[in-house]
Amino acid sequence: MKRLIPLLNQMSQKQPASFKRKLGEDDLDRLSEVHDKIVDWVEDNCASILNSVLGENVEIYHAERERPLKTKRDAVGGFVDLHIDALFAGAWTQNGICFEIKSRINQTGYLFRQLQWYKELYDRENLKFIVVSPDTRHRNRIRENGYHFCAFED
Repeated sequence: MKRLIPLLNQMSQKQPASFKRKLGEDDLDRLSEVHDKIVDWVEDNCASILNSVLGENVEIYHAERERPLKTKRDAVGGFVDLHIDALFAGAWTQNGICFEIKSRINQTGYLFRQLQWYKELYDRENLKFIVVSPDTRHRNRIRENGYHFCAFED
């Protein structure tokens, strides 16, 4: 029993790894100044971006930055850069719109896994994701996979 107690103490001191960290996919992009600049721009121009990207008249009701997404066990599984609740042509959307900001897109596979994971955590039908980035190399592939894309131009 004496051997087990130090082991249990060690185990209780370890910090749980996030899902993304377990996959080796921490989003270091969130630490860049460019990322913050793009988030500011999206928040300031949200209605016009949505009108342009979705082709619908939109009235923004509520915007929330870094919205935590919880797993079924109530652990934080990720953060959406910007979540929007809006009225579309006068009708309230129950689903919300999520903006995922990328200062660069090195791998579309990582981006798609991240967005799929967020969809699972949201557990909503017809949730719209808009990827915003100055890196436009993968915009067609992003759209082909059912997501929207908006180019950030400084």
